[in-house]
Amino acid sequence: MKKNFNYVRIFFRIFLIIAILFSSQILASSKNDDHYLILTFSKKYYFNQLNTYEKEIYLNLLNSKDKFINNEKIYCIELDYENQFETYSNYLEKSIYAYIFDNPESTLWLWTQNYRFSYETVNGTNYLYIAPDTDSNAYTDFSNEELDSRINAVEKLTSDFVTSLSGTNKEKYLKINNWILQNSEYAEDLVENDLAYTSNNLYSALIDKSTICSGFSFAFKYICDLANLPCIYLTGFDSVKTYHAWNVVFVDDQWKVIDLTLNLGREKASFISLSSCPYTVGMFDGAEFSFSYPSLITS
Repeated sequence: MKKNFNYVRIFFRIFLIIAILFSSQILASSKNDDHYLILTFSKKYYFNQLNTYEKEIYLNLLNSKDKFINNEKIYCIELDYENQFETYSNYLEKSIYAYIFDNPESTLWLWTQNYRFSYETVNGTNYLYIAPDTDSNAYTDFSNEELDSRINAVEKLTSDFVTSLSGTNKEKYLKINNWILQNSEYAEDLVENDLAYTSNNLYSALIDKSTICSGFSFAFKYICDLANLPCIYLTGFDSVKTYHAWNVVFVDDQWKVIDLTLNLGREKASFISLSSCPYTVGMFDGAEFSFSYPSLITS
């Protein structure tokens, strides 16, 4: 019976992933629009690089916004045996980064230093779960009321701005860049005091106007997603091996770099060709997540 049940679970996982990808293809085909296909590619850039188990975890995270906000335990995936914990923990770490990078709004309710994970047996079944860090007992440093207020403030501000956007896609990218950077500053003091984690989210970039590279880049992708503009969040290192974050966007029929941190204080934003990009793509803190620059993919 146990063996048969495992087959059912495996079949369900495969069916779930195929259904998601198939529905995307149907929707894309119905549009018959290269822009839409490229947009879909950019919104699922990290999801599409996960294995079947990681995709299942990702989807559970994607459907758990309210649980994150309410600081609840989230069961991510079943474990067949307890000794799978280490392997599945690696899956979870990778899925969390993919979830955050594809969905920058998640930086409002999930801070990567504020969670822990373990496994628990429920009615005879082992589950890998994510929960708030035991020290803070919350996924962020804010109460539910404060968090709701911050989310609403970001949603209202960005919705009003996106509604006002006009022009070509290239012009829209530049308008988003300029709007985010208006009256903004780089949070150098927080970096020097090892408090950068408090300023690498949407709120710090859009409301506080004081953030670091990841905050600018998350904010830019978030608004591009709202405006249906292809955009990918990337991380890596600059020429002096300092950790950095930036974006790539699709303009003039090709992917190009736009770096809001670099554009800060400039009168005119610029796009950088991938072939001359000064950054090295990579992860940090030993996270096992590999990815590469995107190419023109329309199917």
